Amino acid sequence: MSTSQSFPLLDIAKVIMAFLVVEIHTKPFNDIGSVAITQVAAAVDCVAVPFFFIASGFLCFRGLVPLEVKDRSSAAAGRVRSTIHKQLSLYVIWTVLLLPLALFGASLRGWNAFETVLRIARGVVFIGENDFTWPLWYLLASVVAFALIYILLRGGVASRTILALSTLALFLGYAIEVALGWEGAPAPIALLADLYGAVFVTVRNGVFEGFFYVAVGMYIGFGWGRHPQPRLWSTTACLVAGLAGCVLISSNAHLPFCVMFAIALFFLCIRRVGDAAHPWARKASTVVYLVHMVFAVLFVYGICGYSEISFFEAPVSHVALYVFVVGCSLLTAAIVIPLGRRFPVVKTVFGN
Repeated sequence: MSTSQSFPLLDIAKVIMAFLVVEIHTKPFNDIGSVAITQVAAAVDCVAVPFFFIASGFLCFRGLVPLEVKDRSSAAAGRVRSTIHKQLSLYVIWTVLLLPLALFGASLRGWNAFETVLRIARGVVFIGENDFTWPLWYLLASVVAFALIYILLRGGVASRTILALSTLALFLGYAIEVALGWEGAPAPIALLADLYGAVFVTVRNGVFEGFFYVAVGMYIGFGWGRHPQPRLWSTTACLVAGLAGCVLISSNAHLPFCVMFAIALFFLCIRRVGDAAHPWARKASTVVYLVHMVFAVLFVYGICGYSEISFFEAPVSHVALYVFVVGCSLLTAAIVIPLGRRFPVVKTVFGN
């Protein structure tokens, strides 16, 4: 099946999701001081990274047949491996490029050299992030999620079964998250939670979150062109119900409300096919996602002179911070995207 179709709304949605990620890390609505507005913003924000996971899975597996991936020498299996390699390369490159931010965070915490090395190594290998390198967890989670799906497909596991397994993993992640915060947990549960938390810290990773959302994208991708899309009215109803649940109950990415919101929004974004694509927006979304924390740290600690590790409580204008970070990130995109056409190394570094 041809994979040359374009999805213009998906291109635009990606850059909007990147702006939401910036909003998560700069919290401009803190300046307003309204609990209600902050709660609504958090409910909308929750969809950003799940959306990226679903889009990655969809674009990788669209037009493929599961049995083709079972054959390691097939083009289908090669495409999945290429996706894993690209995400892993980006993770390694940006772990190195953003290492100064992690070291800066370690210095603010007052860690000695041994503790710094130990904690940063744990962050890189098991968590996917360190201080001020928070966006990188998505890349490591993607590598893990795609690798799990690839291994299962190579083993002949049906796509429906993979989706079911990933759903179990998603809810297991929520159970672990509850156990991590359960003060009166029975001793065996508390011990297991403490052991898990000591190594992995969070369930926001490729097994308990990325696996499910990438599997959703995979399932949609495998069925693309073979099964009709959901009707507009049902998709819209799911989006509204999911968003309402995120606002009124919980925006946790492991619960059904965020799941409904993310999947419905994704289906709305792939309804239009074949119109003019927006490649700049698509590429800019990646650049903004990768570089924005550099400018956030520069503003808070360089320009404003803050000196504590509590980044989100910094006494700065968070609206100004958001505008500064978005503006500088888009300027960076405007510079590196054209350069990527001339210099392959730039294209590799920025994933374009």
